Amino acid sequence: MADLEAAIQAANQAVDSTLKDHPNRAGNLNNLGNNLVFRYQRTGEIADLEAAIRAAQQAVDSTSENHPEQAAG
Repeated sequence: MADLEAAIQAANQAVDSTLKDHPNRAGNLNNLGNNLVFRYQRTGEIADLEAAIRAAQQAVDSTSENHPEQAAG
């Protein structure tokens, strides 16, 4: 579980250090969301699932509609 916590912390730092219009922001948000889902699956904490959904929505919102990887967000 400590590795997962470290991954979430690193993903949060990556999101926080990425400009809102940077092309890597969506991927960083996606990684954060995935890690939060993994923690939710282990703990059942609904707050993690809600945060994962927010991160995924932000990833989609930060990707232009014509971007080939928009569906990955």
